[in-house]
Amino acid sequence: MPSTCAAGDDPSEGAAEADPPFPWRAVLILLLVRLGDGLVSVMLYPMLPFMVAGFGVPPSSVGMWVGVLGTSYNLLQIPANVAWGRASDRFGRRPVMLLGQLSLAAATLALGVSRSLPFAIGARCLSGALHGNLSVAAAAACDVTRPAERARAFSLLGLVFSLAFGLGPLLGALLSRPAAWDPAVRKSPLDTYPYLLPCAAASAVCMCGAVSLAWLELPPRATCSSSPSAQPPSPAPLTPAEGGGGGGGGGGGGGAGGDALDPCALSV
Repeated sequence: MPSTCAAGDDPSEGAAEADPPFPWRAVLILLLVRLGDGLVSVMLYPMLPFMVAGFGVPPSSVGMWVGVLGTSYNLLQIPANVAWGRASDRFGRRPVMLLGQLSLAAATLALGVSRSLPFAIGARCLSGALHGNLSVAAAAACDVTRPAERARAFSLLGLVFSLAFGLGPLLGALLSRPAAWDPAVRKSPLDTYPYLLPCAAASAVCMCGAVSLAWLELPPRATCSSSPSAQPPSPAPLTPAEGGGGGGGGGGGGGAGGDALDPCALSV
C-alpha cells in the first residue's frame, strides 16, 4: 500500500513543533506578587476607625481622617504604576518588582508600629508610591506567555486580586487588637502595637513574593510588543517592473508601469 505522506514529511517534526506548555511556574510567582499587593491594599479597612480613634483624633474628625488614611495608598498608586511600569521597561521587570515587594513589606510593617496619625499616613503613602507591581506584574505576565495564553494568565491575575480583596478585610478584622480577645498577649508588643499582627501577616506574603522572584524566568529585555507574533508583517519590496518601469519612454513607459501594478493592492 503506498504511503500517503508527502516526501520530506516526518511525524516527529509535528511533535517537535508542538506548542510549549503553559508557563505555570512564572504565572504562579506573579500571582503571589499580586496577592500581596491586594492584601496590603484592603486589609486596613476594618481597623481604620479604631486606629484613627486610637491616635487621639477627636470623634468629630475621625471620619475625615479615616478617608484620608484609607485613600492615600490608592491615590499614590495612580502615578506610581505609570512610573514604575516605565522603569520596568528600562531596567527590567524583576528588579522593579523586587524593589516594590520589599518596599511594600517595609512600609506595611511601619504602619503596624505607627503611634501617630502623621506617621501612619506617611507609611501608607510610601507603600503606595514605592511600588507599581499592579502594572509591572501584568507586563511580566505578557512577557512570559504567548498570545494564545494571555487570556488565561490575565484572568488568573484578576482572580487572585479578587481573592485578596476578600481575604484582606478578613485578615485585618481577625488579627487586629489581639489583646482584646487573647489575654496571653497583654503587656506584650502586640498589645503596645495592636495593629502590628495583620500588617506583619500582609508583609510576610509580600516577602514570600519577593523571594519567589528569584525563580522567575523572563525573556531578556522583553516587552509585550516585542513578541514576533505582535509585529505587523513587513511589506514585500517592489521589483523594478512593479516600480513603474523607470521614467523612460515618456507616457508609454508610465502606461506600462501602471499596467504592471496590481489594482487590488492599490485599493488596499
